[in-house]
Amino acid sequence: MTSLNQQHFFDAILGYWESIVRSESTVPIDISDFLRKAGIIRITQGQYQPIQASQVHTLMAITVEQLHIDGLGLRIAKRLKLQDMGAWGYAMISCQNLKQLLDTGLQFSYITKDYVDIHIGYDSEYAYITADDRSHGRSAQHYTIEDAICHYYLGIERFLGQEFDRKRVHVDFAYPAPHYLPLYKTIFTTNLSFNSQQNQLRFPVEWIRSAISMNPALIAHVATLQSQTIIDDTTTQPISYQIRVKLLTQLKYGLPTMEAMAIEMNTTSRTLRRKLIAEETTYKHLVLDTRMQVARDYLLNTPLSTTEIAELLSYHSSPPFFRAFQNYYGMSPHQYRIQSRHE
Repeated sequence: MTSLNQQHFFDAILGYWESIVRSESTVPIDISDFLRKAGIIRITQGQYQPIQASQVHTLMAITVEQLHIDGLGLRIAKRLKLQDMGAWGYAMISCQNLKQLLDTGLQFSYITKDYVDIHIGYDSEYAYITADDRSHGRSAQHYTIEDAICHYYLGIERFLGQEFDRKRVHVDFAYPAPHYLPLYKTIFTTNLSFNSQQNQLRFPVEWIRSAISMNPALIAHVATLQSQTIIDDTTTQPISYQIRVKLLTQLKYGLPTMEAMAIEMNTTSRTLRRKLIAEETTYKHLVLDTRMQVARDYLLNTPLSTTEIAELLSYHSSPPFFRAFQNYYGMSPHQYRIQSRHE
């Protein structure tokens, strides 16, 4: 079964793929012919019937074989954005430090587990991200390894901001240097090697405790996209919706009090309370409702554990989250996830 977030991610990949194919081809290309050979059915521009990872990799193999586009995995990974990842993107901006982000992102790799297996480890000096190629020759031009290593490298660079130091990062590949080596060098550090024992990204272990650095505008944008996913706009009033978006934006830092929210919205808590009463709700209800809607999205669209979800929702421990979820939905988070899989 393909989740909505997984489908959104694959839709984004296909959009970048099409852009690359059109820009790199010297002759007109019949995009629909490539999609048809991969078993992918387009509904409208940018939207497709449910897609499986195997279809995406078949499409990439056909593209490399017929069009000889170099470094397709690198090119697509460079274009991917947080907002392309749905609930996963929101989960990542909700993380406090790099280790929590890596642990959260690691679970996203279940989508491509049949093609690349990701492992994260640590020692006293380095943190390691290792990518094992499981495609058994099905991955043209080492597409899966290029995509995985590039995705993590650029992601860490983006999240650490100025703290990221290219000279302290090592990137190893277990295959010979490709003929398009210059493309690798435009992305990765000078500590780049081939014919290594494994495909691996290494960086100083002390970075894992670093707070992630995010552009506030990007956080707000991803939070807004998430709110559009989990909130029914037809039943949400203006003030309530504004508060929900702000709560989603600030969830990682701990939930603000109503007084703090009122100040942020340039009003008083008394006025804010009165407006919410007019919309037949309360600030306390909006906080609970937003948390529970995000929890539901995580349970349905990610394999995150309930403990991890509780942490991402700014609960100090799991029991309060379990109780709140049980009272809200009438069943435990585990029961909700199991029941949804059978519907």
